[in-house]
Amino acid sequence: SMEDDLRPTVAWLLEVGVAPAKVAKVVRQHPKVFAYSLANNLRPTVSYLWDEVGMDSEQLGKVIAAFPQILGLSVPLKIRPLMTYLISDVGVPKDKLSRMFTAFPQLFGLSLDNNIRPHVEYLLNEVGIPRERLGK
Repeated sequence: SMEDDLRPTVAWLLEVGVAPAKVAKVVRQHPKVFAYSLANNLRPTVSYLWDEVGMDSEQLGKVIAAFPQILGLSVPLKIRPLMTYLISDVGVPKDKLSRMFTAFPQLFGLSLDNNIRPHVEYLLNEVGIPRERLGK
C-alpha cells in the first residue's frame, strides 16, 4: 500500500530530528522527499551534515523542517563545494558552520557561482570588508 511505502521515510525523518509536528510541513513543502532513496540520497546527505558540518539532531531537524529541499541536494556537487568554499575562501571556522546553516538553511539552496561567490567578492572588493572579518 501507499502507506507502507511512505512509512519508512516518515520514521526516518523523525529519527534524524524532525519534530513530529513538522513532518507534515516537510512533506507538503517537498513531496519529492518520498521519491528519494533512503540508502542513496537521504542517509548520505544527513551523514555528511552530521559528520562534516557538525550538526546535531536538533539542528538537523530544524534545517530539514525549514528547507526540506536540502534532502535532494547532491553532497559532491552542491553541499561539499559550498562547505569547502566557506571554510577555505571565506574563512568561516568549521565549528561555526552548523550554527550558520541552522540560522540560514536556505544558504544550501543558493548557487555558489551565481549567488554566494559574487556576493562575497562584492563585500570584499567593493565594500572593503577585510577577509578576516568576513568569516566571523
